[in-house]
Amino acid sequence: MRVAAYARVSTKKKEQLDSLENQTRFFEEYAKSRGYTLVAVYSDEKSGRSIQKREGFQQLLADGEKKLFDVVLFRDATRLARNTVDSLQSFRKLIECGITLHFINIGFTATRENEFQLTLLSAVSQGEGDAISSRARFGYVQSAKQGRVPT
Repeated sequence: MRVAAYARVSTKKKEQLDSLENQTRFFEEYAKSRGYTLVAVYSDEKSGRSIQKREGFQQLLADGEKKLFDVVLFRDATRLARNTVDSLQSFRKLIECGITLHFINIGFTATRENEFQLTLLSAVSQGEGDAISSRARFGYVQSAKQGRVPT
């Protein structure tokens, strides 16, 4: 089976770039252990909020239209997108090309028949992103009130 994988980090901090390398290595080992042909690992160093500016993800979609792979591997649902609409639009675009999405951490393969479950996963991912942003904003406001410069 021909697989592609998608890895993403949210910042350009060195630790995050190491994470990107670790994710790539994980996908290589995962594919090899299952006898899959890993066609490519697409990656981005951008926020998960929107897919429009993620060049690696856009290339994955373009290569999907060329049918260069059969399945896209994601470590977890938050790597796809933290926006339900973006997730579903991307999913539908890939499904139209005969490509399925597999989320390794939960053992879930998204197909045309289980789009509803993917919608739920995407909504949870979006909620998680919203909660992280809310907590960060709260911390910044509290620091500022105490006269500290938020980091």
